[in-house]
Amino acid sequence: MTDVKEKVDINDLKIKKNEQENLFFSEQLNNFINHTHKGGNLVLGDTPYSLSISGAKQDLNIVIAPKTIIKCLKSPDEKYHGHELSIDIMSKIPDELRNPVMVFKGSVDNSLVAITELIDNENREIMVAIALNDVSRHHEVNRISSVYGRNNMKAYLEKQVSQGNLISCNKNKADRMFQSLGLQLPPEETYISFNDSIAHSLDSVKGFGEKTLNTIKQIPETAAKSKKPTQKNNPFSEKINAARNADLLLYFEKNGYETEKKGSEYYIKEIKGLCINPSKESWYSHYDEIGGTNSIDCLTKILNKDFKTAVEELSSGVTNISFQQRRNNGQHFEKKEKELKIPERAENNNRVIAYLVNTRKIPAEIVYEFINNGKLYQEKNTGNAVFPHIKNGHIVGAEIVGTSSHVRFKGVAAGTESSIFSAAFSQETKKAYVFESAIDLMSFYAMVDKEKNNLDGIAFVSMAGLKSGAIKELEEKGIQILSCVDNDERGIKFETDNGFKRAGNMLEREGVKDWNELWQKNMEAEKSADVPEINEADYKPDENKNNPAELDNFEQDYEEIEVG
Repeated sequence: MTDVKEKVDINDLKIKKNEQENLFFSEQLNNFINHTHKGGNLVLGDTPYSLSISGAKQDLNIVIAPKTIIKCLKSPDEKYHGHELSIDIMSKIPDELRNPVMVFKGSVDNSLVAITELIDNENREIMVAIALNDVSRHHEVNRISSVYGRNNMKAYLEKQVSQGNLISCNKNKADRMFQSLGLQLPPEETYISFNDSIAHSLDSVKGFGEKTLNTIKQIPETAAKSKKPTQKNNPFSEKINAARNADLLLYFEKNGYETEKKGSEYYIKEIKGLCINPSKESWYSHYDEIGGTNSIDCLTKILNKDFKTAVEELSSGVTNISFQQRRNNGQHFEKKEKELKIPERAENNNRVIAYLVNTRKIPAEIVYEFINNGKLYQEKNTGNAVFPHIKNGHIVGAEIVGTSSHVRFKGVAAGTESSIFSAAFSQETKKAYVFESAIDLMSFYAMVDKEKNNLDGIAFVSMAGLKSGAIKELEEKGIQILSCVDNDERGIKFETDNGFKRAGNMLEREGVKDWNELWQKNMEAEKSADVPEINEADYKPDENKNNPAELDNFEQDYEEIEVG
């Protein structure tokens, strides 16, 4: 009974402290409007629980700069290109941050975006951007960098969820917002959830380990009683900070990925173009042309993992010993055996179909052919396209392609060995056309005139990168190899190193890198491809619109390539 009473007392103290902070912020706003504010940032109060469980330091104040308030209040056509918010709206920001609809990872490093229930005068949902650990007058603070009504919130939410940027949310509020926009909240295991009590208590928080949650609940009562925030570190923030600075090379090696050292960089063989530079503690994807020093970003942007999963995986067993120290000390680690983890199938393939048809311009007829033949399905949690590697009737691996139109992702299922994705057209294969990706394979297949080319004995093969091992196995069986890899330096080197013959010079002649680029270029030029725009949410197949494009002007080229 005593414990319950103490918990109630602490919650009451927190509620009263919130009310005092609201009143103090309103007074600061009025003084600012009346030109009696003494200068400097306006203080909203302590960093609320909702932001601390999302990665913000709880022992810092939340502040907003005068120039930011001016921009929030001014009209769009005035000097500051303002957001035309009212004083009443601004005064409600502290309460909204204590219990937001949801919190996303910001578009820049070390930032968060909170979606609120507030609406501006154009009926747009208002969002708040927060720069974490900002320095103001020699003090570290969490600073509100912007408050504004978001145009096209539906598209914004779709993009953020697809990129795995959702960190936490009030599940009931988020459900209502998503449903009102015709969207579906992602699985609960991919984010931290809470209810309305988050404004004064952590009792409803679900998502991180119980041990970590219990630690943050042990914040002394003085935190609620004192006007000054406690200096106790937030375990959630510590966990996220540890994940940000985790040794990426150690992460990949321990999880069974193969690495290849080139100079000071280590390339991850299973992920096209991804390299780690331990000495600079950085990563870079030559394929996506993005990189940085934040290890969480590498997992969310390259491996397409959601924020929570990335934090958990990177912070599990992290070490403060650097890569160089481990190597210099002769320290070794136990490398995990590769356990095959095939992505779970979704109930439908709508998102995959929409992505392949609308973004990659693959004819719907071919997409359905691959789905119906068990060559393609949609992953349950991420919506990624999965191309199973099948050997002797069993799935032995899988190529995975992201379905976000904003961030490209390409990789293989965990535990995939030197297997390949193959689309064969007879039981006995005599000739194999080899591609770097299943998307290129489908694009090439779309351009082949099936009536004029006999595909008996032909197989189209994707390596999910440049992996000669499985292709050499085919060659050893007497199968003729024709290379259809990318028209770039790495592709040409791959052919030269392995003695593979390129299947014609169409990519070079047309000045394109790969087969999907060629396919889309041809469709744009011809303006004759009947590829319908597909809405993934309510798509219903129309067999009358599924015919592939006619490519009459490419028939001679394909006779030159000798398909069949």
